[in-house]
Amino acid sequence: MKPTVDYSLYLVTSSVIVPTGSTLEQQVEQAILGGVTLVQLREKNVSTKLFIERAEKVLQVCRKHNVPLLINDRVDVALAVGAEGVHIGQSDMDCATARRILGSDAVIGVTANNIQEIDKAEADGADYVGLGSVYDTATKNVKDRIIGIHGLRDLLEHISNMKRRLQTVAIAGLNASNVQRVIYLSEVNGVRVDGIALVSAIMASTEPKKAAEKLIQLIKTTPKFALPVSKLPKSDSTAFVSSIERVFSRAKSKTPLVQQLTNNVSKNFNANVTLAVGGSPLMCEFDDEFPELARANGALLCNYAAVDKLESYIFAAQCNNAENKPVILDPVGAGATEVRKRALTTMLDSAYFDYIKGNEGEILTLAGVEVQMRGVDSTSEFPLTEKVRVTKLLAEKRRCVVIMTGAVDVISDGNRTFVVKRGHPMLANITASGCAMGAVLCVAAALCPEDRLVAALAATLLFSIAGERAASVSDCGPGSFIPHFVDELYSITNDCTARTFKVADNDNGVEEIVA
Repeated sequence: MKPTVDYSLYLVTSSVIVPTGSTLEQQVEQAILGGVTLVQLREKNVSTKLFIERAEKVLQVCRKHNVPLLINDRVDVALAVGAEGVHIGQSDMDCATARRILGSDAVIGVTANNIQEIDKAEADGADYVGLGSVYDTATKNVKDRIIGIHGLRDLLEHISNMKRRLQTVAIAGLNASNVQRVIYLSEVNGVRVDGIALVSAIMASTEPKKAAEKLIQLIKTTPKFALPVSKLPKSDSTAFVSSIERVFSRAKSKTPLVQQLTNNVSKNFNANVTLAVGGSPLMCEFDDEFPELARANGALLCNYAAVDKLESYIFAAQCNNAENKPVILDPVGAGATEVRKRALTTMLDSAYFDYIKGNEGEILTLAGVEVQMRGVDSTSEFPLTEKVRVTKLLAEKRRCVVIMTGAVDVISDGNRTFVVKRGHPMLANITASGCAMGAVLCVAAALCPEDRLVAALAATLLFSIAGERAASVSDCGPGSFIPHFVDELYSITNDCTARTFKVADNDNGVEEIVA
């Protein structure tokens, strides 16, 4: 009879990284006591005799605790010791042959990192697939098979539509710092990975039981950064506009610290805009300070203009993720070059972003739509219906709030989508206005962490209305517009604090798009 398998925390062994003073069997037993639900014995470059000896010892431990044991690659070893099954790679014995030898009751898993390999595994009778490599890993050479979180999501989407849904395990480069992000961001159509397979995080630990306890707790719980369901009333234009006051009325009492990794062109303007809307700007770029700053931050802006600082941006985002502080990504010039596209893909696979804010070209690029960009500016002009569709799609895929800025702004959390028909063309005639929008969004995110859709709507409206009011000053040109704009941001924020901010109901400029 085929055993029932819980794939949640899947330990792959490696005897070469067992800490001094411990043994392979001790590491496995402590890991099982900590929560490991399935063990795969992987022994490379050892004789068949030694492999069988080790398998027999590990099997005794697994049987003692009623945890299944799989053997990596070696069907003969699995048969010799009576293990519950095998895991085979693409260069090993094919799954169909392994099934014929081991029989219907054996558990058989296959490594797969594309749709064709998944379909073959299913046809050949596999019980589960190990999907990846998600990240690079020191335990084996996987550089040519790295798929990232969103490659994993694509595979899960395919599996969700299969007649016989295979069980799934994410593999490679996984540890306590990223398991929740991988599970959360790869979920699609209600399907998530059934388990996380890892090696070093437990096998190299001097406290394998504690390591396993932490990992299983992370796997079984919803991450703190998970996008909350917005409580914004539906079809209520008054509530939409009043979100400005709801959010920015908190500014003076909180004065959130907003760390900004941004380009040199925008730093001074961003700092002034942040101050005007009640935040405290911090333009620190020293990596060693990021963990400490994350504890103090209200929010982090990653205005990704400096491609050569990719690792710094990722580290800063990860530090803020760890402290559950909102992180805003502004993918500057996303479609301008292939280098920038690859760098942004790496960022999105390496950290969680609560908000993604960009212009039409940037958002379309991140959503996988080919667009033409000239530097950081978008040169395409898609119809509004397509902008709405793509913004919603990107929000669903990245499980965050997405803001596409332009003559008409589009805001979506993947569930609800709004268009904001406010603002003024003068905002497009000054340097770094988009970057400054990121600063306002950061302040709103810090002031309203409980509802990201409300924060995004409030920031977009505040920014747009301030632009309209600044441009209404007689003889206002780009040079004089900037100080007027900062003044209006400050004035509206003060009105919100005093609870005196008003916009006529018939002039709110906000519409919810119901699909």
